[in-house]
Order: sequence, then C-alpha cells, then structure tokens
Amino acid sequence: MASDSMASVPTGVIQSEQHSEAVSRCTEEANSRYQRDQCNHIRMDIRMFCIDSIYCFSFLWKTAGQFFNSMCTILFGMLGYIETKDGGTVFVIFCFLVRVSSALGVAAFATASFTIISREFSKSIGRAFGVLETFTGLGLMLGPAIGGALYDAGGFKLPFFVLGGFMLFTLPINCCILPTQSDEIIDTKPDSLSKLMLSAETIFICMAIMVAALVWSALDPTLEPHLRVFDLDPTMVGLIFLLMAAVYAMCSPVCGIIGDKMKDVRILLILGDLLCIVGLLFVGPSPLIGFSIEFNTLWMNLVSLAILGIGNSLIVTPSFDVLNRKALERGLEDNTATYGIVAGVWSSSYALGEFIGPIFAGWMRDTKGFEWCMTYIAFVCGASAVSLISLMLFDCKNKKHSLHNNDIHQQKRKHHTSISNERTPLLKTKNEILNKTCEQV
Repeated sequence: MASDSMASVPTGVIQSEQHSEAVSRCTEEANSRYQRDQCNHIRMDIRMFCIDSIYCFSFLWKTAGQFFNSMCTILFGMLGYIETKDGGTVFVIFCFLVRVSSALGVAAFATASFTIISREFSKSIGRAFGVLETFTGLGLMLGPAIGGALYDAGGFKLPFFVLGGFMLFTLPINCCILPTQSDEIIDTKPDSLSKLMLSAETIFICMAIMVAALVWSALDPTLEPHLRVFDLDPTMVGLIFLLMAAVYAMCSPVCGIIGDKMKDVRILLILGDLLCIVGLLFVGPSPLIGFSIEFNTLWMNLVSLAILGIGNSLIVTPSFDVLNRKALERGLEDNTATYGIVAGVWSSSYALGEFIGPIFAGWMRDTKGFEWCMTYIAFVCGASAVSLISLMLFDCKNKKHSLHNNDIHQQKRKHHTSISNERTPLLKTKNEILNKTCEQV
C-alpha cells in the first residue's frame, strides 16, 4: 500500500520538494558562511584596534614620566588659588601631594633616560653620562635665574606654567626622536636586583653616590645664611650658588672621558671624596683645621665651592659606569633590562642623598652651626673614601692570590709536560734497538 501511495504522487512534486530542500540547505550554508565572515571581520577589526591602541600607548609611554611631571608642575602653579583662611593647612597638604606625584614622574623619565643612554652608548657610557650631567649642571645654573625673572614678571604661578608648558611642548619631539626597542625582548630575572645589591661593593658605590647628592643638597638651606656676614646683594648670592654648578658642568665631560679610558674607575670616586673633604673643611671653615670663625673669607668660600664642584663631578659622572660594570661582574646579562636595573639603583641612591641632605644640614646648622655641619658631612665623605679604598685593596689581594695559584698550576703543568717529553725519547730508542736486533737476527 505504501508503494502504491508513493507511485500515485507525481514525479514533478517530488522533484520540486527536493529542489526546495536543496535551496534551503544552500541558503543555510550561505547564511552560516556570511556569519563566519562577519565574525572574522569583527575579530580583525578588534585585533587592529588593539594593535593601534597598544602602539599609541607605547608612543605615549615613552614620555609618560615627562607628561606626568609637566602636568604636576602646572598643577603646582595653580595651588596659588587655594585660600589660606585656615592658616594654610590645605595649601601645605596639596603642596606635598603634588610634589610627591611630581617625584614619580621625575623618577620615571630620569631612569628611562639613563637606560636609553646606556643602551645607545654602551661602549662609552662614561662619556655619554658626562655630557648628560653637563646639561644637568646647565639646568641648575639657568633654573634659578629664569625662575626669578618669571616670578618678577608674573608672580608665583608664571614660572610653573611656563616650565610645565615647555615640557608639554617637547613631548611630540621626544616621541619622534626617541629610539625604539621593538627588536629586543626584555626578560628581567626575578633575582637580578638582589644579585646586584647583595654585594658590599655595590652598597659602597651607592653610598658614594648618596654622599655626592648629600653634599650638593646640604648647601641649599645653609649656604645663604652662611654668606650673610659678607653683606652681599641677592644677585651676587645667586652667582655664588651658580659657581658650583658651573664647575660641575665643565668638569663632567672630562671626567666621563677619563673614566672610559681607565680600568678601575673607583679611583675617580675616591679622588672625588677626598676633594669633597677638602672643600667642606674649608667652606666652614672647620675648627678641626685650626681656623677660627673670624677667618671666614669670601675667596675661601668661592675656592671651596669650586673644589666641591670638581669633587661631585668625579663621583657622579663615573659612578653609573662603575655600577654597570659591577652588574655584569655579578652575572647580569648585558641588555636593556640590566641597564634599567642599574639606572633605578643609581637614581634611588642619588634621590636618597638629596632627601637626607637638607634635613640633616638644616638640623645641624640650627644645633651646631654651619662649620660643624660641613665638618660632619666631611666625615661621611671620609667614610665613603675609606670603604672604597678597602675594597680596592681587598680586590688587589685576591688578584695576587689568584695569580699566585695560577703560577703554581702552570709550573706543575710544565713539570708534568717535561717529564712526559723525557719519557717519549727513551721509549723510542728502546724500540729502535729491538728493531735493529730483529733485523740482524
């Protein structure tokens, strides 16, 4: 019966049903293919958006520290609009918050700049660092003069607005000229920092860097009151402050060139500590060298500040190269990650000295006087010099011991070689005699 019912259905109806089923299958396949294509297009758009976003973020990240610091500088100028009805408490709190935030930006771009300098000029780090410190000295020289002129022209806000705006203006230029490192994959090992810091030499080098920053920053709150006895006008006092920065700027490239040509750069750090001791003892002058307070003369202060500028350049300029060499000796790889770690350690050490210097010097001047304040800081420089000298002597002793062991090993090896060489001819002669005997028989 089923076959009869199928036979009764026309052939055209069956073909039309099969055609409609085929058409529906094709339509479903086309729809699914279209949906897959749409999904692929969406994925491609999302991927391109992510790539473009990452590129733009990396483009801005190269100068993120400078951008953050420029915005904090402008914001600091706006603090003048805060009312001080409550005695200035709100103003002081916001000053601390903005300055702390600005320090984050300074730390970011300072560490990044040292890393870029080390990577681009890996064969002459001392020379490149010397040029960089020259511009640091120029900034220290021009900053007070430009800031004072802007303050006279527009009050408290104008210096910060101009400086922050100038940093924002240079952002696109820096983004275009700063080198990229897309060809290098940074792989920082988790024990790299501890491997570098778990060394007495690294700690003493960081101490020398901290002492150099301490000497510089200790004069900021104490030198001007010390110069009041000479009854100088503000312009002359400003020029005296510029003297140390000028000498530092001139000597930094020379120290960098000398450091690149030396095998052991720690000699420059020791010499810098010794010069700082001389400058600090005579700028007081210190009671320990037999001078009374009445012997305080202007020319002695000028000469002492010049000596301190030379001493600081001898410590600061080659210290980064010393830390970098130490990192390589400790087993860190010669790549950008190591340069970043060294830059971070160097910046932290210098910032710690800048933090301790004004607090310690201000407290010591109020309690003991300027001359004893400089004397105690000279003792700190002496401790740094003694530690570096002890390390050099220890290294020399270890090198002599290792050379002595190598000589003994080479002598034993030569003796063994001579014995083996003596045995070989005897064996040869014995074999020749046996061969001749066999031939005669």
